[in-house]
Amino acid sequence: MTRSSIGAEDDHLEIARLVAQKRPLPEVYRGVQDVLRRRMPAENMYVALLEGSDGIRFPYYVDQIEPEDEFRVFAKEGLTAHVLEAPGPVWIGREPELLDRVEFIGPRPVDWIGIPLAGRDGERFGAFTVQSYEAGRGYGEGDLALLEFAASQLALAIQLHRLDCELAIGRIAALVDETTDLDELYPRLHAIVASLIPAAERSFVIARIDEEAGQFRPVYWVDERDDWTAVDWPLDRGMAGYICRVTGESFIYEEGRTPLPPDLVRIGAPPRFWLGAPLRSGRKIIGVVFTQTYEAQRPITRDDEATLVGVCPHLAQAIGRTEFFELNYRTPSRPAASRRA
Repeated sequence: MTRSSIGAEDDHLEIARLVAQKRPLPEVYRGVQDVLRRRMPAENMYVALLEGSDGIRFPYYVDQIEPEDEFRVFAKEGLTAHVLEAPGPVWIGREPELLDRVEFIGPRPVDWIGIPLAGRDGERFGAFTVQSYEAGRGYGEGDLALLEFAASQLALAIQLHRLDCELAIGRIAALVDETTDLDELYPRLHAIVASLIPAAERSFVIARIDEEAGQFRPVYWVDERDDWTAVDWPLDRGMAGYICRVTGESFIYEEGRTPLPPDLVRIGAPPRFWLGAPLRSGRKIIGVVFTQTYEAQRPITRDDEATLVGVCPHLAQAIGRTEFFELNYRTPSRPAASRRA
């Protein structure tokens, strides 16, 4: 066995270990790129995922020349879209004419490899790409083999995350039957959401809407900087107010990149990232759930937003049923416990 083959085996094991440890997807993406950088020009790497039938988003995009906004959804076009339709990997080193035959978006690279991401049924849901802008720094057959393995592991990590989301929804639904005490329900909901969204481990807030008073009333509050457990605030303030007053849907914010309306009244410690979504009963917004982080090294991603949106209907159902039970069956003499975990 040659030294290079031993190194390749080590790289395979390290990448597989990242997935087996079930780390958050951004950590898996960064870890894979760190491994690849040791073997090939991989300073520029991105993961693209299908969004609906004609959109592509980039949950991970690192580029020396032109970084992309990881929160936006782009049209399904260009060489990335070509990867989703091609019979196998797309390698500019093998087919340089593709740069002219297929519309290329962005700075033209010296070399570029794109590999489809597919499920066990073979259905493609995204693409994994590396590219080099430096003359003389292209890719070889050994690089392609490692990239194909990395793509298979990234596809597995993404599918495992999606499966975890489905299982979490089932766990939340089960709480409706298992829990009739709000003081028990909220921490259990928090634990489930935190297992899916890393930011929620340190920050997770559920605020109900009191329309008569025109206030948000926090019913569960965990945050590493702010503690508004017993403080209500007006419905037109903060990003929770922005969701209820303007968007009516989930909202993800990154400091310095996401525009906010000039009349927005900020409250609390300024976050680096913020993610919130409405809780609904039918068409009516009855509350907001949100999480936030204060460090650039702990981003909130579009995947986190999709996860939160997916669990919100089940959160609202669990909360609504448990609150109904408490209102009608809780012993009057029993004092309400603190909602703060």
